[in-house]
Amino acid sequence: MARRRGREEFVPSPDDPPLPKGLKGTLIAFEVPNFRLLFAGRATSNLARQMRVFLRAWMVLELTDSPFLMGVVASSLSWPMLVLPFVGGVLADRVDRKKLLQWTESLLTILWAATALTVFMGAWEFGPTLLRVQWWHFIITSFISGVVQSIGRPGHQAMIGSIMDRRRMPSAVALDSISDTWPRAAGPAVAALAIWLVGGDWHTWGPWLFGLTSAGQFLTFLTIMLMRWQPTMNVSRGRERRGSGWTDFIEGLKLIKSHSVLLSLVSMSFAFTLFAGGAGFLLPVFARDVFGLGSEAGAAAFGVLSTAQTVGSSIGAAINVALANFGSRGKLLLTVGFLHGISVVIFSQSVILGLSVVLIVTNSMTGVFFRTSQRMILQHLAPNEMRGRVMAMDVFQQGLSPFGVLVWGTIAQLMQNQYGLARGTQNTWLLGGVMYVLVIMAFFVFVPTLRRFSMDQVAPGRVASSSPGTGASP
Repeated sequence: MARRRGREEFVPSPDDPPLPKGLKGTLIAFEVPNFRLLFAGRATSNLARQMRVFLRAWMVLELTDSPFLMGVVASSLSWPMLVLPFVGGVLADRVDRKKLLQWTESLLTILWAATALTVFMGAWEFGPTLLRVQWWHFIITSFISGVVQSIGRPGHQAMIGSIMDRRRMPSAVALDSISDTWPRAAGPAVAALAIWLVGGDWHTWGPWLFGLTSAGQFLTFLTIMLMRWQPTMNVSRGRERRGSGWTDFIEGLKLIKSHSVLLSLVSMSFAFTLFAGGAGFLLPVFARDVFGLGSEAGAAAFGVLSTAQTVGSSIGAAINVALANFGSRGKLLLTVGFLHGISVVIFSQSVILGLSVVLIVTNSMTGVFFRTSQRMILQHLAPNEMRGRVMAMDVFQQGLSPFGVLVWGTIAQLMQNQYGLARGTQNTWLLGGVMYVLVIMAFFVFVPTLRRFSMDQVAPGRVASSSPGTGASP
């Protein structure tokens, strides 16, 4: 990497033609047929998954009447993400990425078709009793799904780099965020509406709705199959040497460690998960106790706050698409991260529901914007032959969420014992926000290369790599 006076320096790339102005430039990633298929599959898969998460939780509650077991089932999806994303990242840089996604999506299709079959068998009471749906079936299937997704997600992120050239990459990452954020918001609402329309208990709606989500997963598999193969999907062919998987993993860590911007992005993503979002599970306590609304009105307030989170996330994703080609991404990233932390701090002290709703919208909007901007820069800097290992760090941080809940749950208990339930909850949320703001300020002050980073610059030699073909139709 080029250096001057002991510091990393970025130089502009003269090879990229200017982007089209307006909406065409914003949506330029859709010019690539492979990306259109990847986007469609991703949106379909995410919608089906979010519907399935809601249906699964509701069904476990009907089967057991136990919120604890419902939480165990919900969390089992995240357990494999503490380790296996690194395996997926190494695989994405050692095998054909299209074949990797074909395998993972086909396994998920079979898994959820089998799950739908157990629900059919349980609802209609046929077949062996052991195979008729039980609540513990969902722990097994969720865990297996977490294993497959942990391996497949780095491959998906790496695939974006395999089919996109550098100038289209910001648009592709922003649109990919839309395919994740909007289905995340719509999935539970669609599932709840479907339950209401079908009516009855799980015996009535379960077979058909689980069957519908497995069909959605099958459509995702079809989109991967229809993608046109490109040489850049199999980066192992161009590698000079090929050591063990462990060697590849260490090589990826060395790359991140050696590059101040990559290391900063990964570190900030951990801080985002552990500090800014670690206490998010305490939101029901705000609704009931901090606002002093009691159980019935508090439940309604929690619903309002949850809706505000959805609205904010959707707005944040849309703004990121609109600003996909904004050049000074480093300053923008740090500014939005700072605003995100400040919104956490102010929300922690608010006892007015209306103000808190505005703050939650702001918090969710800036949170989605920050995470998507971070992925943009990671994708921009990661060489194609190491993109799977770099993006595995982004997937890994998602697996830290249960750990963050455990840590902040312990802190909240200590705070509540000292200051009472309401004030202790506020102080816990405040502590997380303050710590996150301090982290962002530290990176702003001590990592000037991140502050100066622009999307029209490349880091030659070590990080920049040749742009892949787009696979666009002639």
